[in-house]
Amino acid sequence: MHEVSQDLVVAGNVRKKQVLMDMLPILERIQHAIDIKSRLDSTIEEGNYGKALQMCSECLQLLEEMSGLAAVQDMNHSIEEWLQKTIVKVDEVLLDVCRQFNVEKYMTVIDAYAMIDDVPGLSDKTQTFYAQIIVARTHSVLKEYLPQTDELQAAQRRGRLPYNDLCLRLPDTSYRPCLFKTLELLYDILCSYFRMMACDWKLQTSAVSNGALHRSRSQGSLSQPVQAAHRHSSSLESGTKDDSVSGRMQNGPALTENMLDSRNRLRMEVARAVGKGLEKGRKTVWELAARRVSALLSSDAFCAASAHHFLLNLDLLNKFILAGEAFSGAEAIPLRAKLVKQSEKYFGAFHRQNLEVLRMMLEKEPWQRVPSGFLKSLNLAGLTGNGAPIVASTTSESMMLKPGEKLEVQQGFTEWLRKGNPFTESRIADVSSGKVDGSPHGKMPSNVTPKEEEEENEDLLADFIDEDSQRPGRLETKSNAGDDERITLTSSSINMLRSIDRYARLMQILEPISLEVFKGLSQVFELYFFIVFKTFGQRDLFSGRAPSDSPVISGRLRGALVRISQQLEEQRLKYAAGHPQPMNAGVFEMSSQGFGAGMVSPSNFFAIKERTVAAESLIFLATLIRNSRQHLQSLLHQNALPFVDQFFARTVDASIDLREHVYKTGARLLLNIGSYFDRISNTRWELKELGMEHNGYVDSLLGEFKQYTVRLSNAGVSRQVHELLLQYGVDILAETLVEGLSRVRRCNNEGRAVMSLDLQVLINGLQHLAPAKLKANLQIVDAYIKAFYLPETEFLYWAKSHPEYSKQQIINLINLVASMNNWKRKTRTDLLERIESGDL
Repeated sequence: MHEVSQDLVVAGNVRKKQVLMDMLPILERIQHAIDIKSRLDSTIEEGNYGKALQMCSECLQLLEEMSGLAAVQDMNHSIEEWLQKTIVKVDEVLLDVCRQFNVEKYMTVIDAYAMIDDVPGLSDKTQTFYAQIIVARTHSVLKEYLPQTDELQAAQRRGRLPYNDLCLRLPDTSYRPCLFKTLELLYDILCSYFRMMACDWKLQTSAVSNGALHRSRSQGSLSQPVQAAHRHSSSLESGTKDDSVSGRMQNGPALTENMLDSRNRLRMEVARAVGKGLEKGRKTVWELAARRVSALLSSDAFCAASAHHFLLNLDLLNKFILAGEAFSGAEAIPLRAKLVKQSEKYFGAFHRQNLEVLRMMLEKEPWQRVPSGFLKSLNLAGLTGNGAPIVASTTSESMMLKPGEKLEVQQGFTEWLRKGNPFTESRIADVSSGKVDGSPHGKMPSNVTPKEEEEENEDLLADFIDEDSQRPGRLETKSNAGDDERITLTSSSINMLRSIDRYARLMQILEPISLEVFKGLSQVFELYFFIVFKTFGQRDLFSGRAPSDSPVISGRLRGALVRISQQLEEQRLKYAAGHPQPMNAGVFEMSSQGFGAGMVSPSNFFAIKERTVAAESLIFLATLIRNSRQHLQSLLHQNALPFVDQFFARTVDASIDLREHVYKTGARLLLNIGSYFDRISNTRWELKELGMEHNGYVDSLLGEFKQYTVRLSNAGVSRQVHELLLQYGVDILAETLVEGLSRVRRCNNEGRAVMSLDLQVLINGLQHLAPAKLKANLQIVDAYIKAFYLPETEFLYWAKSHPEYSKQQIINLINLVASMNNWKRKTRTDLLERIESGDL
């Protein structure tokens, strides 16, 4: 019995021992999991997140078969918390890598995500982080430059204001620093994204691997998480479990170069997979960055900058667009459109202000001739096509994306990376001060010498453009004195030349709106054209009392003046909308006063010398613009050429008409025979017999013309102008005679004969006062007198052949001839209707 009891005790002990022996592997697993868990904290602090994730995975695998135990459940929950904590730490490192790319940190992230087998998640999370960084950092930069007003703080307390609304609150003084800082950080973000997407991993990993190999020999377990991750990934695919993990964790061999190569291959595979995802999403990241810049462009401060600062901003924005297009491989259409729109807005304000400054300058212009040597001090290279840009630009043409061209990302943006961030404070300071690559820039291009620049200005002074060679040419002259006389400059015309040259340069810089800039250039010339007329022209021609076909002003000149007046008045109204003290209303109306007040008076011979300077300076400006036409057209698109043709045909070519009008107006004031219209018409022309005496008004006209020649001699004009004014004086005599004779109510053949006699006496008297060749100027009077003898069937043809007479003068002649020759009423009525309707 005792033996049986002992046997039972032994059997019980054996069973207990067997139970304990069965529990021993479980306890060993739990103990090993506890040991691994105890090392997690230090491993995470060391930044070895891949190893930490591997350790969590090992713990979960060790405890997987004992999930029913309460202690194991608690431990599993604790390990999952460590797992989430580690992933958060990895994401923090990833966020830091996105801010500023670092290869070693990125490899740490890759190791970690390879361990959890979530490469697509890494790619998506990376793009999300980049988007968050762009939004957060641009918003932070903007808030740094916003004034903390009570209104803004109250609005922010009610809710976070959108970025676009905050941009509209940016003050002018803080706009440029905010823009530069935003461009700088966005460029850095794009560079970080590009390096992560497209760097050469074979070179990068080999560089880091040497250091990793050295560290691994002192930390043998460092390789095991990567190896385990690789095996774990394979085991998940095959559906098998690795039961020897714990043994390898304890007895893993030291890291060898072959193991390191395997590790690098895994990294490169993950990096390529992430890179492909980033490559697909790079356009989205660029579009977000472009939208932030576009919001900054919406600020009124962008258009409130000075010309120099605006062009500098424009140059930097063009660089940013080119860099973004090289980064994304697509054209930045929305941002380019926004920049074009804001450039149009800026140029419109700049142009209106420039017109106002030039107008005020012209109001005070004394119209004194300045020495022609001033022309040599002007840099007019913008009109010849060889001008230096107004601000230094470092944008290379090789970086520009042409329409329809697909840009290779790997090659296009690499060049930008090599050159560094162009938006840093030091780089912007170099461009702003006129230095590119350490050399001064902006005064003259390096390939244009002062002698060549002077030759370019001489090309603008050419007398003609050779049709075959398209090269400027000169008419042969006997001396250089004629060149100095041909160059007529005033202080205003010099400023006009500078403005026109500046606009020509802007056409090159603002290429998308080059047509608008050319229109501005044309309006600068038209302003000078208009002011010359307003100061020295016959303004009452537009008061409504003068006939539209008056011979005093040509149809081309009248059309040009009306069109220019309307356009300048539109600009005045636009300028007035943004200024509290605008110019007076109607300043650009044709018949209004305000220019040349007090200048034109009998005491200074009705400013005949000043009007000569004004007219000739206008002709000189027209010559320079005409000679630069080919270059200006080359800066425009083909669809803009019709406007160019209209400008030259309707305005520039009308300068000759305006000069003639200004001279004739001065001659008309000096001659002062306007009262002779009525005197001639009131003379008795219905005579019973032909007399041999001329009428007394002829002697009076000769006396007036003699005084006219004396005034011209004392006016101080050049010999060429003196001869031209004598010619115009004779023309005015002819116009006066024709207008006076057209007002005659009754006349017979004898009276017409006396008219011819008066004309002959006048011609004989002028032989001693004017050159003999001016006799031809009076032929229009002779033709008008002889028309009295025409048969009624030839009057229509005669009217067609003599456009020098006004419509009213022809109608008066027909009425007089019809009444004196007893025409049929229907014949006269039909003829007058055809003439009045213009059916000639």
